[in-house]
Amino acid sequence: MKKFVYLGIAILVFFMVFCTVDCMRYAAGAAPEPILPQIPAMPYLGQTLPGADPQTFANGIINGELHSAPVFSPDGSAVYWSAYDDNGSYTNALRMVNGSWNSLNRLELIPGVDDYSEPFISPDGTQLFFITTQQIMAGYPVKENIWVADRKGDSWGEARPLPAVINDMHIHWSFSTALNGDLYFAAGEDGFNDLYVSRLVNGEYTTPQKLDAPVSTPGEFELTPAIAPDGSYLLFSRMPTLSGIPRLYITYAMPGGAWSEPALVENAGYALSPTLSPDGKYVFYLGSDDYVSWRDTSFVKELHPKLNWRNDPLRIKKEREPLT
Repeated sequence: MKKFVYLGIAILVFFMVFCTVDCMRYAAGAAPEPILPQIPAMPYLGQTLPGADPQTFANGIINGELHSAPVFSPDGSAVYWSAYDDNGSYTNALRMVNGSWNSLNRLELIPGVDDYSEPFISPDGTQLFFITTQQIMAGYPVKENIWVADRKGDSWGEARPLPAVINDMHIHWSFSTALNGDLYFAAGEDGFNDLYVSRLVNGEYTTPQKLDAPVSTPGEFELTPAIAPDGSYLLFSRMPTLSGIPRLYITYAMPGGAWSEPALVENAGYALSPTLSPDGKYVFYLGSDDYVSWRDTSFVKELHPKLNWRNDPLRIKKEREPLT
């Protein structure tokens, strides 16, 4: 009988010691290693490709209190997304290694800084942009600024802030660049009142120009622009008020530098922070702060004002097919 008592006491002591050590480990600030499901080395994390109807994307893999939709590297072997917790914003990087998606790490490009959000990979894959509140220099206000790191082999080089012509503005949330380097972002009194573009000319960013009406509109909030790599169209979210529901819109580049009347992508309900797949066939966006939605980009052709005569105010009657 005593043997069983001693055995029970020994087991109890072991359990208490184990729990104490485990609690000390987490109390010291060490986060538990994320446990990933087995994800085969297939495009888009092995998810079933969607059609025109939005679907939830990689629920349980793209996780956390989400703050941006995922962005994939041009070869599809890495995906980045940002989320936040009690300690602030962070960015996850998930890579395809040795036949499966199994390398998950938090982005860290500035020594001692763990505040990274809104990652964006340039269409050619040579640069990684992100937002951080890390102070650029002494005396510079602590605010959200855009930084960039260049590709160095299989990793990213030293990060640097974009020039003051951009970061002096009150910037917030996700942004994007075209293949020619032009940068599209939201800025304003609330950080995203209107949409702006800074052209990259001879390697230098020019003074940002607001995308005027009908894109940026008084009394509404435009944010999270996603430019097509060739600059032919722009996706963005629009809210009637700061507490309103964000909806997904598309506008098209027109001759002379103008933009078309934005068209609503009607079956995308709540939609924030749109991003395009590297091949342009799919769009990802936040369906809430808990999950990502995606669908195909068939709407890009369907909503184009030049291809849809019902929405084309410039159509000429003689161009219409005669009745038979």
